[in-house]
Order: sequence, then structure tokens, then C-alpha cells
Amino acid sequence: MWFVSRLTTAMRLTAASVRLLRGEPRLVVLPAAGGLAAIAFAAIVFIMMSAGSLFGGIRGWIAVAVVYLVSAFSTAFFAAALSHAVYERFRGNRPPIMASVAVAWDRRWPLFIWALVAAVAGLVLRWFTQSDSAISRIIGSAFAMGWLVATFFVLPAIVFEDVFARGMFTRSVSIFKQTWGETLSTGLGLGIIGVVAGFVVLAIATTGALALGQLVALPSGVYVWSILGAVFAAYLFGRTVRTIVRTALYVYARDGVVPTGFSGFDFDTLDGRAG
Repeated sequence: MWFVSRLTTAMRLTAASVRLLRGEPRLVVLPAAGGLAAIAFAAIVFIMMSAGSLFGGIRGWIAVAVVYLVSAFSTAFFAAALSHAVYERFRGNRPPIMASVAVAWDRRWPLFIWALVAAVAGLVLRWFTQSDSAISRIIGSAFAMGWLVATFFVLPAIVFEDVFARGMFTRSVSIFKQTWGETLSTGLGLGIIGVVAGFVVLAIATTGALALGQLVALPSGVYVWSILGAVFAAYLFGRTVRTIVRTALYVYARDGVVPTGFSGFDFDTLDGRAG
């Protein structure tokens, strides 16, 4: 019952987020820019390392660390811009996308510090999860859970409050405690919905490409790009919805105001029944 309740809550939050996104589809531009920037940089590093035969050893780990850092920063930067754009939408405003990007740029140094810490944490987690030791993998799972709790609201804290370095984590934990301790389970539900949505989009894209292939001769690359496009579309959906939900929870926890579009949701109990 607990699992069904959390999944139902996540579905209601997702539905409210999708309604907001349907009225403001340009929001997708921001996570798309972050994802494409991260992919482009990783591709450039991979090509350079392939050309110079630099895989393996310390050089390989340095390259991975740089990719982690740049990917974390680009993702965090555009997620911060998206969080600001969502917040303005909650307030009934519709500023230009570049206005939200400018806000993120103003907070670039806290975002860089956050990206640096996140990159280090990602490498540590990578080391634990790739270990042959069962104990190490268990420690890695516990670390991942604690990391999620400590950092769930880091980006909104950076965007909306004057926090820096240690303050971003303490504020994130403080807001997390204010959100009834159930934010984690809600995030789990959102993750499950994101995975399901990804499979649905992938199935539709694959079925469409195969059906079209029965009518006309298609290059094999069309199927590959269809799958990659479906994966990227699922990524954009999940990233955007999670940011909208995270911002909505943050706004309610900080200001006690129900965000626009979430009036049918009871934030005090997270059960989705208002009134």
C-alpha cells in the first residue's frame, strides 16, 4: 500500500507538471540545451582521447573526471535556469528564457562548486558500484541514498537564496526536513514514472520506424537515430518534470504558498487530495 500511495502521489504531481509544461512548452529548451552541451563535450573528449590513444591509466581517469565536471556543470546550470523559469511561471510571469539563463549565470560560481562536488561524488559512487566487493556496493548504495537526501533541494537553494558552498547543503537538508520526510519516496515514484515513460516513448519510436520501414526502404541509421531520439525525448520529459516538481515542493516548503497549477494537491500530506 505504501508503494502504491507514493506512486499515486508521483503520478498526480507528474500530471500537474505536465499541465504546466503543456502551457509553457518552451521550458523544454533549457534541459535540452544542458543535455546537448554535456553530450557534445563528452564526444569531443572521446574523439581527442581516441586520436591520442589516451585511454586507460591516470590520463583516462582525468578525462573521465573532466567529463563528469563539465557535464555536471552544464546540467546544473540549465536546471537552475529551468527552476527559475518554473518559479516565474508559478507567479504568473512569463519572462524570456534568456532572463532565466541570466539568473543562472549570476549564480555560476555556486553552481560550479556544486558541479565540482557532484562530479567528485559521481566518481566515488562509480568506484563503489564497479567494485567486486559486495560490501563496497552496499556502502555505495547507502552513500547514494544519503547523497540524494542531502542534495535534493541544492539547486533551488542556489537559485532562490544567497547560499554558497556549505550553506547550499545545509539549506537543502533543512528544506528536505520541512517537506515531511517523504520527498525521497515521491522522487522514487517520479523515477519509476520516468522509466515507464521512457519505455513507452522508445516503444512508440521503434514501432513507428519499423512500420515505416515496411512501406519504404529506410537506411539502418534511421532506426538508430529513432531510438536515440526517443531516449533523449524521455530524458527531457523526466528532467523537466522532476525540476517542476522539485521547484513546487521547494516553493511550498519555503513560502507556504501552493504553486499555480497544483491547487488540487494537498502538500501538507502529499496524498494528492486537497480540501
